[in-house]
Amino acid sequence: MRLRLLIICLIMLIPYSALHASEFLQGGDCEIGESEVVSGTLYAFCRTLTIAGEVRGDILGAALNATISGQVQGSMLLAAGKLQVSGEIAEDIIFFGGILHVTPQATLQSPLSTVYSAALSTQIETSVPGNVGAIGYQLLIDAAVGGNVDFSGTSLRIASAIGGDVTASVGDRQSNGVGELQTLIQIVDSDVSLQPPGLMVTPEGWIGGTLHYSSPSPGDILGHVTETVYEQIIPDAAAIANQQDFGSAVGEYLRQVLREFLTLAIIGIVVVTLAPRSVNGPISAIRYRTLPSIGLGLLIFILSFPVLLISLILSLLLIAVISLLGVEQVTLITVFVLTALNFCGAVMFYFVALFFSRVMVATAIGRAVLSRVYHPRGRFFDAYIHLIAGALLLALVIALPYLGTVITAAAAFLGLGALVLHWQRPRRIAAAPASAASLEIVGRREALHLPPPPPEPPPGPGSDHLPEGFNWWQ
Repeated sequence: MRLRLLIICLIMLIPYSALHASEFLQGGDCEIGESEVVSGTLYAFCRTLTIAGEVRGDILGAALNATISGQVQGSMLLAAGKLQVSGEIAEDIIFFGGILHVTPQATLQSPLSTVYSAALSTQIETSVPGNVGAIGYQLLIDAAVGGNVDFSGTSLRIASAIGGDVTASVGDRQSNGVGELQTLIQIVDSDVSLQPPGLMVTPEGWIGGTLHYSSPSPGDILGHVTETVYEQIIPDAAAIANQQDFGSAVGEYLRQVLREFLTLAIIGIVVVTLAPRSVNGPISAIRYRTLPSIGLGLLIFILSFPVLLISLILSLLLIAVISLLGVEQVTLITVFVLTALNFCGAVMFYFVALFFSRVMVATAIGRAVLSRVYHPRGRFFDAYIHLIAGALLLALVIALPYLGTVITAAAAFLGLGALVLHWQRPRRIAAAPASAASLEIVGRREALHLPPPPPEPPPGPGSDHLPEGFNWWQ
């Protein structure tokens, strides 16, 4: 199910690559006022994003906190810590981040409008004409859904009418509470409360199609369901032992930290040894242009999927054209070369985006943390010290459940965007204007190498009283 939801999200991303940005917002607090109108696609990468006006196109961007209360004549693709939608959305909502809250005041206008979310908490309180797909801890549906519902996570609550089928994979209702995760989500929004694990269909819930769900324990189905298919998941003894034994949980966390640390450290040491400038160059962008780097990295990563698809299509077309020539050897060589180019290009890009970018972020973290406590011994040696320290700190956070996934994505986008900003930096260095003193010194040095001026000819006899400029001997 998770693979299917991921494929759906990627397919939904493809049309965004062809959109032309009519406006680009970046920085701290970005706002489209009630009287403002944006014609075309809006790209926004800000700390806070507030849209109270009208956007006559799509919205694509990232923010820590986003509020949409105006009109959007297209779709929304946003990554944010929290997104609250209370305006009019013409088409789809696609969200990646912490919390998605679609309030009762929101309106999805298209008969095929859908909501896709990859978040810790997704709450829908307005009618969705199309489908709903979500990955995360919980999905709360408190308004009618015209199509199907797909969910993969821990807690699903249905308190309204679902016109299609419901396919879900949820947690065990007999498990313990979610106190630790509730403490974590309070950092993003103190008003969000997490539901217990498992499936809950309230008395107000109504499912017109088939309810197909898998869970270690049966859910509470109090509303109407046309047909129910339940698949019980029986956890193995090792999983039960890990849930009951705190020491085992800590051991698993430390093993995950070790794996992440070794991955970053090994890749980083190789890169620092072979190309140290490639790591040290983008660090200034990571430190001083953090939000633009994250936004640019997210945009490039999203656009990489349609670009890769277009490259594959063009390669197939070229192979088809060459095959018409009837020369088998040329066709085989073309297939081999294009396959190698596409494969190597994709591997290189995603290696940079997923691994090399995090190495740069780890180095920047290590340099920032050790700047006040560590005395540099040498530029080449310091790079390894910064890398090891930063890789350890980053691995400690990445190994955390739920939060680690968000930090991993943010670090990858940050490093990728910083690398691109570093490549785009002007390389030419303007010559400093020379001072008068330096010009005088240079003039004296050049004068030493010049031949002496020719002597002036002596005046002719009786020329003392001639008019000025009268030289009869010339």
